[in-house]
Amino acid sequence: MSSSLPSPLTSVDCNLRDFPFMPLHVQRLLNSDLAADETPETCWAALLLWSVSWHEVPCASVPDDDEWIAKRARYWHRGKLDAEWVSVREGALRGWIRCSDGRLYHPVVAENALEAWIEKLLNSHAGAVGNSKRWGVDADTDGIKARVVEAASLLRAIAPQSKTLRKKGVVVIVSESPPDQIPSPPDIPFVAPRSVEASGATEIESPPDDLESPPDRPPIAPDGFNASPRSLLDRNRQGQGQGQGQVNLKPLNLLSGNPDDADTEEDHGQTEIALDASDPVREVIEYLNARAGAHFRFVESNARLIRGRLKEGCSVADMKAVIDAQNRNWPPGDKMRQYFRPSTLFNATRFEQYLGVLKTGAAGARSTGPDADSWWRRAGFEFEYEAINAGCSEKYAHLWRDGARIVTGEAA
Repeated sequence: MSSSLPSPLTSVDCNLRDFPFMPLHVQRLLNSDLAADETPETCWAALLLWSVSWHEVPCASVPDDDEWIAKRARYWHRGKLDAEWVSVREGALRGWIRCSDGRLYHPVVAENALEAWIEKLLNSHAGAVGNSKRWGVDADTDGIKARVVEAASLLRAIAPQSKTLRKKGVVVIVSESPPDQIPSPPDIPFVAPRSVEASGATEIESPPDDLESPPDRPPIAPDGFNASPRSLLDRNRQGQGQGQGQVNLKPLNLLSGNPDDADTEEDHGQTEIALDASDPVREVIEYLNARAGAHFRFVESNARLIRGRLKEGCSVADMKAVIDAQNRNWPPGDKMRQYFRPSTLFNATRFEQYLGVLKTGAAGARSTGPDADSWWRRAGFEFEYEAINAGCSEKYAHLWRDGARIVTGEAA
């Protein structure tokens, strides 16, 4: 893509498909140029595109494809473009920006998306820290912190007045990050602050010379991240995420290598056991860690589960196949991802179910490598999110070839 285009406005992994509600600032929309200048049909098309982009990946973006956009704006009927789309298109795409990844982003939707994304990451971080304290083990939260820092940088470039940037969780995480690890904000056109913006779908303009900080809000400066980070971490997190009536969040239990439900065995206080390099338990746990991006420990509770399945006649290859299948079924960001752990995968009853699905092909899962024979690759997509955005699913991947649906009526 052209180097003159701005960087994407949201993180590449910003996925809010589990957020059924999108914030809509009523007064901001009513006072916007969109509502004042455009027809009701155009406003409705614009709102549909905002809504569609909320569940795209990255969130707040849509493909730069006029046919795709017209279909989502409901101006495509019976395989033909509606003639009225020509008069509606410009207004419906008011405020959208083409970025260096070839997709269109809307700054206002991106602002809301980043705020919700940060809330989601903070809840994930809180769950990981809580599990760490509960089980007395270290939790690797560096990955989550890096994503928070990236999202905060992007949000600060779009909406420096956002209250999310002053949340204590964000303040602590950003203040603890080395300066060289804080990404530079993207070089994007100026977006008017929320309190003075005149358009529900942001108009892009040059910043005024005298604009030093958003009106009616304190400036967000780097030294705003220097307030007692350690003391803030130890404070009660009660109320974190409140006031965001548009989202319904509950803490996610991140992968700490420890069970956190009633039907799994505890490894609290256990020490790691010595395992030879050729030990199948070590091989399986290391394979799971590589797929999960986690650090499950070589403790007796995990080893006992794996050895139990080996005694039942299962092989290491069977366990790797189950790991690959559940890695596809529970991708990062999925609400079931918290169960991608030894206590769930290798539980006697569940493991037999997972392996049975693989052997019968009931869910179309494959026991080979995680990407080479992935369902989205067989459908003609390079990445899973591209298939999902196109409307392709694992269940119906056999109806797709070269990234296009080949059967429109009955199943093949």
